Amino acid sequence: MALFPDTEELVASIEPFLRANKTKGAYRDLAHYLDIQSRLMKEDYLSPIRTGLKNFKLALQNNTNVKEDDLRFYYNVKIAKISFESDQGITHFVHFDNSPFKELDWEYSKRLMFGSLLVFSNDNFESTIFATVAYRDVEKLQRGILQVMFQNNLEKVFTSSENDTFIMAETTAYFESYRYVLEGLQEMEAIPLERYIISCMREIYPPRYLQENMRYNIASIMKNVYDSYPVPVLKDTEWPSADSTSLNDSQLEALKLALSNEIAIIQGPPGTGKTYVGLKIMRIILENKVMKKAFGSRGPILVVCYTNHALDQFLEGILDFCQTGIVRVGGGSSSPQLENFNLKQLRQNRSLSRKIPARINEAIKSFRRQLKAVSTAINRHWQETLRLETTILNVKDLEEEMSEKHKESLMDPRRETDIGGHIMSKWLKASNANMDNFLNKAAIKHLGKVIAKGDNIQNDSSLNNKKSAARTDFQTRVKIYNYWIKKYETDIEEKVDKLLSDVTPMNERKLQELMALKDEISNDILRDDILQPYMSDKVYESIRGCVKLESKEETKESSYVRNWLLNRVTRTDQLLDAIEQLTVKMSGGKQQRGRGRIFADTETAIHENRWVIDDSDDADANTDESSDENEEDEGRAMDDLDDGGTLKMSDIKELENSYKQFQDREIVMLQRAKMLGIDLTVEDDEQWQTANTMSYSKVFGLYHNAEAFTEQEASSVTDLWNLQLRDRYRLYKYWVLERKQKLTRRLTDLTEEYKIISKLKKKALSFKDIEILKRARVIGMTTTGAAKQREVLRDVGCHIIVVEEAAEVLEAHIVTTLNRNCQHLILIGDHQQLRPSPTVHKLAVDYDLEISLFERLIKNNIPHVTLTEQHRMRPEISTYLQHIYPNLQDHFSVFKYDNVRGVNSNVFFLQHEYKESEVDDTTSKANIHEARFLTGLCKYFIQHEYLGSQITVLAAYSGQVTSIRNEMEKEEGIYDNVRVTSIDNYQGEENDIILISLVRSNELNEVGFLKTDNRVCVALSRAKMGLFVIGNFQQLALKSTLWRNIVHTAKEDHVFGVGMKMVCRNHNHITYIVNPEDFAKEVPEGGCLRPCEATLPCGHTCTRLCHSSDPNHETSKCTQPCLKVCPQGHPCQKDCYRECGYCEVRVVKEIPLCGHKDQVPCYLDVDDVLCSRSCGTTMACGHICRGQCGVCMSKGHQPCLEKVDKVWHCTHRNNVECCTDTSTDPCPTKCSMRLDCGHKCKGTCGGCLSGRVHRACAEKCKQPLPCGHPCEGLCGVICAPCRSRCLTSCRHASCAKTNCGDPCDPCMENCAMVCQHRKCAALCMDECAEPPCSKMCGKPAPCKHKCMSLCGEICVCYQCEKENFHLIDTSSKNKPKWMVAHEKQERAKKFEVDKETVLMKIPKCKHIFTLAQLDRYIESFEPTDTSFLRCPVCPTPVQGISRYENINRQRAERRENMKEEIIQNSRVSDKKISRLIKSKLVVERFCTVDEGEFLSRNSEIDSNHALALSMQMRFAFALSKVYSIHRSFNQDIDFKIRKWKLIVSSIQLSMPPQLCTEMTMELHRLLLCEQFTFLAKMFKNMEIPLKDEVKTNLRAALKDLGKQQKLIPEDKSNLQGILDSLYEEFYRMAPSDEWSVDAKSLQSQVASVTDVLDQPQTEDLITILQQIAPQELKVHSTRVLERDSDTDEDDEDDDDDESN
Repeated sequence: MALFPDTEELVASIEPFLRANKTKGAYRDLAHYLDIQSRLMKEDYLSPIRTGLKNFKLALQNNTNVKEDDLRFYYNVKIAKISFESDQGITHFVHFDNSPFKELDWEYSKRLMFGSLLVFSNDNFESTIFATVAYRDVEKLQRGILQVMFQNNLEKVFTSSENDTFIMAETTAYFESYRYVLEGLQEMEAIPLERYIISCMREIYPPRYLQENMRYNIASIMKNVYDSYPVPVLKDTEWPSADSTSLNDSQLEALKLALSNEIAIIQGPPGTGKTYVGLKIMRIILENKVMKKAFGSRGPILVVCYTNHALDQFLEGILDFCQTGIVRVGGGSSSPQLENFNLKQLRQNRSLSRKIPARINEAIKSFRRQLKAVSTAINRHWQETLRLETTILNVKDLEEEMSEKHKESLMDPRRETDIGGHIMSKWLKASNANMDNFLNKAAIKHLGKVIAKGDNIQNDSSLNNKKSAARTDFQTRVKIYNYWIKKYETDIEEKVDKLLSDVTPMNERKLQELMALKDEISNDILRDDILQPYMSDKVYESIRGCVKLESKEETKESSYVRNWLLNRVTRTDQLLDAIEQLTVKMSGGKQQRGRGRIFADTETAIHENRWVIDDSDDADANTDESSDENEEDEGRAMDDLDDGGTLKMSDIKELENSYKQFQDREIVMLQRAKMLGIDLTVEDDEQWQTANTMSYSKVFGLYHNAEAFTEQEASSVTDLWNLQLRDRYRLYKYWVLERKQKLTRRLTDLTEEYKIISKLKKKALSFKDIEILKRARVIGMTTTGAAKQREVLRDVGCHIIVVEEAAEVLEAHIVTTLNRNCQHLILIGDHQQLRPSPTVHKLAVDYDLEISLFERLIKNNIPHVTLTEQHRMRPEISTYLQHIYPNLQDHFSVFKYDNVRGVNSNVFFLQHEYKESEVDDTTSKANIHEARFLTGLCKYFIQHEYLGSQITVLAAYSGQVTSIRNEMEKEEGIYDNVRVTSIDNYQGEENDIILISLVRSNELNEVGFLKTDNRVCVALSRAKMGLFVIGNFQQLALKSTLWRNIVHTAKEDHVFGVGMKMVCRNHNHITYIVNPEDFAKEVPEGGCLRPCEATLPCGHTCTRLCHSSDPNHETSKCTQPCLKVCPQGHPCQKDCYRECGYCEVRVVKEIPLCGHKDQVPCYLDVDDVLCSRSCGTTMACGHICRGQCGVCMSKGHQPCLEKVDKVWHCTHRNNVECCTDTSTDPCPTKCSMRLDCGHKCKGTCGGCLSGRVHRACAEKCKQPLPCGHPCEGLCGVICAPCRSRCLTSCRHASCAKTNCGDPCDPCMENCAMVCQHRKCAALCMDECAEPPCSKMCGKPAPCKHKCMSLCGEICVCYQCEKENFHLIDTSSKNKPKWMVAHEKQERAKKFEVDKETVLMKIPKCKHIFTLAQLDRYIESFEPTDTSFLRCPVCPTPVQGISRYENINRQRAERRENMKEEIIQNSRVSDKKISRLIKSKLVVERFCTVDEGEFLSRNSEIDSNHALALSMQMRFAFALSKVYSIHRSFNQDIDFKIRKWKLIVSSIQLSMPPQLCTEMTMELHRLLLCEQFTFLAKMFKNMEIPLKDEVKTNLRAALKDLGKQQKLIPEDKSNLQGILDSLYEEFYRMAPSDEWSVDAKSLQSQVASVTDVLDQPQTEDLITILQQIAPQELKVHSTRVLERDSDTDEDDEDDDDDESN
């Protein structure tokens, strides 16, 4: 019987052959038993699939919605990526349309659980592929990403097209709980204890290992302390009575039965201690070393439980008496106590590794190497299959698939010589099909949406200026943007609320507009004009300045915020990284939001605990310490299957690693884009195709829509270039599919090979697990884990098996747990509580699949013991269990419970008739009335000082669990530690107070599984002290005898009604609560509505309403005014419960420092107070000080801010603040001088150093480029390639180049200039050898009139198109434009067109002219220029007219040559960038260079920018040397260098010649100034009379330099001559050589700086220093290394006065 069915089995019309489980009597034989169990198990998971597919096809046929009761459907599913997991094997990532699930909380949903069975189909389930969920990652599910493992029909997976979409169906049956059980049943050849399980024999033998006279020491169960108390196990009469033990009669009988029978069945009703008895049995077996005595080894006991929770509890109990030898198998444990006993932990034992045979370790290494090699091959082939349908292959890729004649035709030398490059792309017109560009645009669009959906915010206070805006990282920018968005959203919501209060037709329209604006927020980044009102002008200007700093391109006025957000992420990989970061952060936040500390067992948790999800540890998880492989811990052959539910590695980072391995960057990024859920179905922006190229989406749209040639059609093609475009793609697809078939066959073979090696490796790895388990005393597993690891358990040999919760497990689960070594089976459970839960109700009821082995054996009268005394429930609660267990007795301890505070009775059944509701996306139910009522009741008990951990809220449906949790989350912090879970999930647990919501209440009186006695039993038996149940009991009583009896008993006990009696503990007042809102109205603080009026410890009376919490007012806070007074008699201003602290009352005190009287806090001493009055002192400038008196007295007056007129040394007068110092602060007057380019300078007088160094011109260049467009670059620098849209076109298509400055691709089509008189044989890109046809067309135009144009041109009808007719007039150049237009229009109206007149229409603008006039115009149109021919009356290019095409081609050829020249001039090599980075390191310590960090961001830098950066660094270096010279030789004279630094730092994107020249001359001026100053000082110090000529020259030079005027080359030469003569005079007069040393050193340093300044502009700083000053490089390299520890001394000089 196949585990995964074929399609025929799914759609078969014949019902499958099934037989019912035999609940009475024996099976015929083993084959009969296994056949029934296997068929029922398989049908239980297969039936929902079969029914679901039937409903799907019926809905498809009737065009209705699909009913998703049995199958859940997911649409537009695509396979995204292949992956290799050590514990799962080969998996695939798939992407599905998650738009229907936007509101679904994946973390708490049962959809797509780990191990769920999926059915894929791309033909509406005519054929199918089965898969299972390999990992469950919530964050990925939110993006529609799922990792699956395909189980069959892999060839369909590998042959699927990149464009193929699947439908994915998920069965509601949890497949993982069936899979290993079915495999185990199929492998079984014999069953231990067959005489009971199959033959139902009632005579039970003792275990085979138990000898007749064997004695057990049972001291552990005796009341008195004994070292030893041996009893013969098989002699019942020699056992002590129950009174002398710690067990009651039934418990002792159960223990004796378990120890003396090879199969023992113990039924434990609620609270009777079945787990307690089970632990006693385990203790006796372990303490008596039964395994050692019987089998000569410490062979382990296998403990099996249905759920992980029960297994943890049972093993924790064993830990109390057995601290060693326990092994917990599976990753589902949540117990900290068992952490060190987990198999994963024990594998780390190195001594065990040494016991593994060397051949096994070698085999493991070998298998790992083989798997790595095979996975590499699979990945490489998979990547290639992706590349087949996402990129255009070249001839070499398809060499085997193409015939020789096809290759020869495609590689036609005439075609290839002209175009070169990728011949296949040219042939398919796909040269522009660039995947990276396509992904980039899709990623930008997706990133905009992701940013808009963010909810992490940060205010914009940090954006003080453009520098702070530039320093802000990407994620902070996003948070700030979200801050503006939240303000915008709040504004919209306020407007909506206002409009809703007054609904009129006009307001409705406004509402629609507002809602549309709100929708716009989540679709893209908003425009600036929308966001500006929500930020300050300063912030917006900071962003504008930052964008201008960071971006070299023109920014639209409405897009500064968008550019600021995205400037740092431009490349596709950066965009994908940004999307990943933001997506993970947002999904992470969403998962945690609002959970608080309410212990809500989510649907996921319910599912995991109630279904058999064990995930037994893979043996793969063995870590071989001796392995030299650098691999991750491989495996979890025995890890819990839910462990696989969350990925523990970054799949997207793994894609980056695969990029390095397979070197196919675009494919890797495509997979990343799919993994991130980016929509790749969007069309490109291009709206046209070009002569020989189309956009990416058009190319592959054409490919996927093409029907491949047949082999016969392909072989009949001889000339590939003569094929129509559609047929070219059909032939190309034929080759690709041939290639894909070969790859698929190889992939299928490799996959099978991978599976075989994985299986062998897993077997080898299991040796260590077997060694660990053999040494154990107790092994703990869940039933699924035991079924999965049956081979390991068979080798371990567990002779004793104990099954807890045995009545809840399907029989097949227990049977597959039994291994061939089993000699003793102990079953503990209670079939009157929860039964097994098959998926298919029909199989449960009609085929008795819900009958467990435990219950079947009891029904067949196999001897068993039922425990009879319960220790949990108070008698008022256990009374209701008497309807299920008539013999149940109460232990004396349950009579000692206190009554539940605040209620009239400890049990109550609240009747209501509020209707239930369906829960979206599930078959679950909810009842909001019950959810609200129990939330209120829970709060009421908490108000009565019960801890949250003492209360559990149970719901009959998981949908109600969510509803209750949502209600509790509305009041944060109240319900901490309250557990909310389903009834089924609380089996085996208890609490003091239990609140139960039964949910069901409907018109049809349907009660679902609430009519099942077993579930009612669980629900009513969990409470110890108080039980409170709400539901529609009248409806339940109609459907269930048990409920009828319970309601009858409740009415007799007066604990049934429509309202609960609440008793005030303070006033004994009784309040009736009927509805949820009554809690807030009638008992708001848990008491009643009377005032409390108790006397508080402080003496006040309590003003609260009657409250149940803190009745003695020990923690209550008195909020009345404090009655205490300060020493000065002022009453305390605070509430009574607060500390009084200092007296804050303000009193009048005299301040001794100034003598003023001021209001100050009472507690402050006048000596510590600063006077807050206004200063009022007249300052030195004559103005009144407006500062605070105390501050001025202690720290001095603040600078005067009054506005006054001041005159600078440049003679400019400005109205500035009084404190402005004209000697140090720059003059703020606008410069406005004409620059060399003719534009006005936009700087200030001070900023331009009084006209010596003007800032770079900020105007646009506007010079015409070769294409005719104006240059948009900055004035005064080399023009960059044109950024406008290219205007080139021919009759075939238009150029698709985004930038006009890029070289155009030549059109490879045949020349379109064909008419009946001539035919051109050249290609479209070549000049026509034939002259243009000059004959009249004569054919009828589209309007049916006779055409008046030439043959081969666009038809013209003067009669119909007269309004487009124009005359060309060149004689009116000096007239106003309006006059010229009017005169032309008038003349055109009067112009008479006869039959002989030939007209010509320009195709694009439709303007019409006479042929004669147009010919003359074209001939005179700048014949040597390169720009496009333009229409005489508009700027439209004249293209597509045969008569002028040769002229166009000639101009285009010249234009392309000039474009190429411009491109070459604008390029900057990587080597140049590298040298600039090194240069930056030399000077960045001195002043700021490359402020926009273009170099570090790897931004594209053109030649203008590179020159600007190079010169900026050169000037910075020279300025640093000038400053160094000053400090060495003229340090006694102040020198403020800050203004020169600012000029150097302000150099950004361009370096106009004027700025370069002026800055160079300014630095020369500073050098001259330093030298003259030095010499003047030296001459003065020598005290030797100077010649008059020397004095005159020195004074004149210092005077000229002191004027601070621009230094020109002539003046520089004159001054240098004077300087040289002064040096000669100095050396002549120097008293000794020591005087000359400084002068020579100064000259040497100046010469070094001069050499740097005078180098060609093409040389960068690092190259110059290497050539002329290598010693400088060594010095600066050392400084760069130490720059973090040094302090910049320049900052100390910022306040110095300037003398230069």
